[in-house]
Amino acid sequence: VQFHPESILSEHGHALFKNFLTR
Repeated sequence: VQFHPESILSEHGHALFKNFLTR
């Protein structure tokens, strides 16, 4: 299992990024 940021961004990266900013 390769860990690629692009894959995460494609799936639910927006949600994680948003949650991280609005933490």
